[in-house]
Amino acid sequence: MRTKHTQAYAYVHASAVRESASGRSLALKTSGGATPGGEQANPRFFDGFLTAPTAAATALLAVADVAATRYYRPGSAASLDPVVTGCAWGRSPAAGVYARLDVLAAGLDGDGPAGYATHWLIAERLDGDPKQAHAVADALLVLAAQGQLDPELFAAQTQAVLRRDWSTSTRAVTVLRVAAETGARATIWSILRPALPPLLRPAPINGAGALLALAAECAAHSGAKGPIPEVDEVAARKGSSQIVENARLLRDGLRS
Repeated sequence: MRTKHTQAYAYVHASAVRESASGRSLALKTSGGATPGGEQANPRFFDGFLTAPTAAATALLAVADVAATRYYRPGSAASLDPVVTGCAWGRSPAAGVYARLDVLAAGLDGDGPAGYATHWLIAERLDGDPKQAHAVADALLVLAAQGQLDPELFAAQTQAVLRRDWSTSTRAVTVLRVAAETGARATIWSILRPALPPLLRPAPINGAGALLALAAECAAHSGAKGPIPEVDEVAARKGSSQIVENARLLRDGLRS
């Protein structure tokens, strides 16, 4: 079966380098995007400076090279390989190539709304390279320090990331613990409280015990109270597994 899909883009002006009395600036135009106020045809996301402009410029030029290159090469049907997704590789007959540049909050110095996309860039990296744990934690803390962190939104994105078949909560716990140990336990608790229910039902994610341990620590330091039914349900189970013991620790802390 063949399907056909058309994606249309509409820009107010072309992206360009602008000259002014204060120097040069790069104006990148948008076409469609999600903002805190909903979908917009040409949203404004950011005005300001990049903290590492040389590295960002190099990366942006690399993305532009990919966009301007035609990768398709005709070949016989016998040479076609299946496309494999999910942290793997493959080759399609269309030879599609995808590239993008993501700049986290720590790499930006300016203003603009931190909407769905900004939160998602950080949430998606909770399950990324462990070597980047401190950088991801810094990006999350910068967002919170700017007063732009939406805990409910970030919690929903976090559970979506950790519910993926190939994800593991171990790396996410590492990032969140790094952030918590800077003294931001109340901030991390504001994320974990709404994130825990969907991460525990209908069945807890793998590694939920470590996540509950961090939640218990953050809740205790924050003076948080009030039951979480999904935590109570896990705590009421028989046995002494890590997840059950840590659920009981969190439950009791929220009660006392």
